[in-house]
Parts: sequence; C-alpha cells; structure tokens
Amino acid sequence: QGNAAPSQEAASQQASLHDDERLAYTVAGARSPYWSFALFVTERVGSLWLVVAFHALLAAWLLSLLFRVAGAERFYLPAMAVLAVASSLPLIAALVMPDFLAATGALALVLILFYWPSLTLAERIGLWVSLAFGFSAHTSHWLTALLALIVGAYLLHRMKAPAREIMFRGALVGAAVIAAIVASEGYGVAVRAIRGETLHSP
Repeated sequence: QGNAAPSQEAASQQASLHDDERLAYTVAGARSPYWSFALFVTERVGSLWLVVAFHALLAAWLLSLLFRVAGAERFYLPAMAVLAVASSLPLIAALVMPDFLAATGALALVLILFYWPSLTLAERIGLWVSLAFGFSAHTSHWLTALLALIVGAYLLHRMKAPAREIMFRGALVGAAVIAAIVASEGYGVAVRAIRGETLHSP
C-alpha cells in the first residue's frame, strides 16, 4: 500500500502533464506558428514594441508606394498626419495581433493587381513577401484575399487590361496563398514527425 500511493500520484502527475501537452498543441493548432515565432523573437530581442514598430513601418511603406504610383506623392505626408491624428490606425497598429496584417494585405493586393508595372523589383518582392506572411499569420486573410481577387480581376477586365496580365497578377496572389497553406500544413506534418503528436483545434 505504501508503494501504491506514490505510484498513483506519479501516474496522476503524468496524466496531468500529458493533458497540458495536449492543451499546448490545441493552442498551437489555433495560432500561426510563424506569427508566434515572430512574437517570440521580438520579445527575446527586446520588446513587443518592436512588433508595433514593424506594423507602423509596414503601413507607412505601403501607403508611400500607393501615393507614389498614383502620382500623389505630395499628399503623402499630409495624409499620414491626418491618419495619425484622426483615424484608428495608431491604435490598430499598437495591437500585437495578426489582424493588422489584413489591412496591409489589402494594400499589397491593390498594388500588385493594379500597379504592378510601376513597381521596382525590390518593391515587388517586398509586397509578395508581406502578402505571403500575412496569409500565413491568419487563415482568414487569404480567404478574404481570394474574394478580393475575384473583384479585382473583374475590375481589371473592365479596365481593358490584357487577359494575360490579369492571369499573371492573379497567379502572384494565388502563389502567396499556396505558400501560406503549404507552410501551415508543413508545420503540422513536422510536429507529427518529430513529436508524434497531432495539432488540435479548440
């Protein structure tokens, strides 16, 4: 009997540990590992305020591109001042959440679909990477983007854009979506291969 009690206690602790691990994988299944890794790195390097700085810089860069390609560069600084003082942009940028990337993804989508010829190679790569990262950060982002892509393709068609160009720009967005899906599924496969556990959804 003396040995039975410790054995039961050890078994109980082991079961509790297993439940905690399952809960951890449930949480992991509900959150993007890539967004979580970015948060982990910024917190380790310095502070989560680095995420806020990243949000602000990304928004400023995308808006500067939009004003430039639209031929309205002189209005950029006044517009940013208005956004900083009279909009919710500073508040949303200060939220350490991947939801912010939905807005920046919309800007990147507009630039890729409608202003692709006016962008430099570095800008094109940066836009695609920001789009793909946004898609990998939250599933709803690429689902929304696919709906927006349909609308954008229709508008390009009405604007008499060549069908080949419409297909090419749509394929760029589609490639970002595929990259995000492959990255997400690849993480689940890696967890199963290394840990022998399956990601769960809450």
